[in-house]
Amino acid sequence: MQRKWWQEMFIPEKGLTEGIVSKNKPVQYTDDKKKISLYRGIKKEEYDEVCDFIRSQNKMSSGNYTLLTKGELDRYIRLGARIVLLRGGNKNSLLGTILSLPLPVKCTLPIGNIPYNDYKTLDLLKDNVIIHGCTTFLNIHKMLRNNGLCMSLIRELIEWGYEDGIYCDYHMTTQKLYEKSFQVSAWFRPLNLPKSIGLGFLIPNWNVPTEFAKNRLKYNTKHPTKFKTVRVRNKNQKKALHFYQDNISDKMFVFWPDMDIFSRWIQEFPTFMVKEKDTKKIVGIYSIKPLFCRMDEIVNGKLCLPLFFNCLEEYGNEVMRSLIHTAKERDFDTLYVYETGDVTRKVLESVNAIETKDKSWVSLYNNSILLSSENISVPLI
Repeated sequence: MQRKWWQEMFIPEKGLTEGIVSKNKPVQYTDDKKKISLYRGIKKEEYDEVCDFIRSQNKMSSGNYTLLTKGELDRYIRLGARIVLLRGGNKNSLLGTILSLPLPVKCTLPIGNIPYNDYKTLDLLKDNVIIHGCTTFLNIHKMLRNNGLCMSLIRELIEWGYEDGIYCDYHMTTQKLYEKSFQVSAWFRPLNLPKSIGLGFLIPNWNVPTEFAKNRLKYNTKHPTKFKTVRVRNKNQKKALHFYQDNISDKMFVFWPDMDIFSRWIQEFPTFMVKEKDTKKIVGIYSIKPLFCRMDEIVNGKLCLPLFFNCLEEYGNEVMRSLIHTAKERDFDTLYVYETGDVTRKVLESVNAIETKDKSWVSLYNNSILLSSENISVPLI
């Protein structure tokens, strides 16, 4: 039986027979029938072209377009992102994109859960930090889809990664790709009620006159009174990183920066600690980025996307309320968050967040650890 394109993503040559991660060179493919060219990297003069392409092609199932601005693209490139461009035609026009941000991920395989009864697997994965690509913005021109061009981009990215010693990847899709893909729920919390509605977010009873005052109270953005929020900068980054690492040890698949990476991270993505005012005890930490979108060619929005969120268990509500306040102060329209790790359903419901109908799936390439949304804490961009 012929393998489907998405099945090829997960198994390099002799892939899973040697443990949970294989360093074997991936299978190389050639397809002379497709008159396309693949380019690794991006030039400054290509930024506008790439951003315009994403703006016209990256339509979600909800009807909303997720955008990539030049500022965001430059931010990813500064952090070492790999981008592959697909071109073709007489004018060598842009036909496809894929972007992957390399991130250190601590993978933990629990005792008694060794796949294939291979003792070497435990040695390889037990609390081992492995660079994974966080892959996103996989797009093919809408007139050329279902022709295998996605796989051309993916294969090129895989080969590039192997050449640079990056053997693993994780990514989100709108469908389950294979048996170990796991589902994550997306939630939103209005910050600007009229703007959230304009962006297509469905808010119960928003147009009921008798509910107006109740909605204003329900979706308020006040900071929790007994706590304060502090921006993480160079002077307190060591304390922030230690809190994060000490309190995320119960997760199996975790963003795990060292001090050098964390220092660069907080320059690009605003990161905040939440403290009790009286005791000055740190109770939580989170990092955010903008997610730009538009609806129906008319309404442009700026969503707040938490890249990580970690808190002491009993302080989930207060840390999330701090995040909501921070997002509102920074002129975000809506908080958009995935239910993973410490971002639990209980925490989200406590701040009146609303679960979306669209489900996403997270899949891993070349890492067969069995995961669920509760035991991961990595950026989903």
